[in-house]
Amino acid sequence: MIHECVTNDWYGARMTGKRLAVLAGAALVAIASLEGASAQRPPNTPRTFPQFAGTWVLDEQASTGTLGMAPRIPRTLTITATPEVLTLTERLRLRPGDNISELQVRAVRFDGTPAIRDRDSQAYEYQDTFLLVADMLVVSTKSIRRRDRNVFDLATDAFSVEGDVLTMHRQLSHVEPPGHIATMGFAPNNFKHTYVYRRATAEPSK
Repeated sequence: MIHECVTNDWYGARMTGKRLAVLAGAALVAIASLEGASAQRPPNTPRTFPQFAGTWVLDEQASTGTLGMAPRIPRTLTITATPEVLTLTERLRLRPGDNISELQVRAVRFDGTPAIRDRDSQAYEYQDTFLLVADMLVVSTKSIRRRDRNVFDLATDAFSVEGDVLTMHRQLSHVEPPGHIATMGFAPNNFKHTYVYRRATAEPSK
């Protein structure tokens, strides 16, 4: 009797077996409709930033950053992307006496996972990380000293594009224990360096 009173009061009518079956059937139909709509929803389209794709050549006259800075800047830069990875293939602007390879490849994951490379260095380990900041593609390279992993350098490159002009802003940082950013001895390195690149109209010379 108690159960009958509760069901009568809740639904406003006597809950017969037939009514219960109708309600249960309606619920199943609603659930199936929701599942069908979810299954038919198209997947989100991955972003690959095609406006950045291509080969870019350094315009030294238009650039205001230090051209001979370390780490070396690219004189040519080719940008490609898959839905998961952004790849920068760079030919560095070396100085006489440099004993490093001209070719540098930085491949960073869009999910922010650091990509580790060592460039055959016995002194440093390099970690490349991606960020998307205010429409700019940002690739930050962390140079960790193997003998003291609490000391490291950061070279953070922020890329923006407008038509056939690519701009790279580079910010350098030096971090020391207990975790502060040190003031650079070379004053200009405490501020951004700006480099301008033009889209290559033909395959640049190696």
